[in-house]
Amino acid sequence: MLGRTDAPARRPIPLSAAPLTPPRNLHSRYVGMMTRRPTDPIHRGARSAAERGITLIELMVVIAIIGILTAMTIASVARGRPRARLDVAAKGLQAALGTARQRALGSGRDVVVAFYTRTVTSQGTGRMVVYFDGAGGFASGAAIAPNPTLCTFNPVTLTTSAPNEVLEFFDVPIGLAFAPPAAVTALEFPDTAVPVPAGGCSFCDAGTGAGAIRFDARGQASFFSTCGVAAAPNLGGSLSIVGAEVGSAKVVTVRPSGGSRIYDGS
Repeated sequence: MLGRTDAPARRPIPLSAAPLTPPRNLHSRYVGMMTRRPTDPIHRGARSAAERGITLIELMVVIAIIGILTAMTIASVARGRPRARLDVAAKGLQAALGTARQRALGSGRDVVVAFYTRTVTSQGTGRMVVYFDGAGGFASGAAIAPNPTLCTFNPVTLTTSAPNEVLEFFDVPIGLAFAPPAAVTALEFPDTAVPVPAGGCSFCDAGTGAGAIRFDARGQASFFSTCGVAAAPNLGGSLSIVGAEVGSAKVVTVRPSGGSRIYDGS
């Protein structure tokens, strides 16, 4: 027969009174993860990758790439510069011819574009002078002294006197020259009869390299070599600017009517 004990029975604890604190080991681990500093081992790898910057090798690679791209750009610009100078020279020549013609039409006086293909300047070899022939006779050689003519005019000092006037001048840049082209694109109508610039200038004197285009009050063009020798028959004239560095040329044609056009050459 079992005897009774005198120990009092334990009373159950209600759920509302049960402790809510998690076990000590789980709580401490959770709190430690929440309060861990970035310098702790768990974060050390991520921090070093984010804050270490670039290495010397990476910097050298970037500098090398920049250097290669810069060298390629400079080489491309250097190749294009002579061709650009040739284009600018041809367009400048054509623009000067157009300006001279308009001035002749507007003033009712002759305006002469004189070419001195062998004159040496600070820019290179070759000079073009736009000359307002107020006294008359500059291109034909009939000017009365002290008025200059194509034969006596000094293209270096550009000295003249009223009623004459040097309107503008154009020097051929270094690397370019009035010279015969190796080949010319076939001239199109109405330039088919214009003489090809066999010596760089179809109407210039073979000995002195000088020549002139005279625009009269009607805008018509006449062509003269040194000392007033007019081209006959008047079929027009042409000039060639050659760029030796690029192996190409620009040919400017001028028709008796005064119109002009640029053709490609080589």
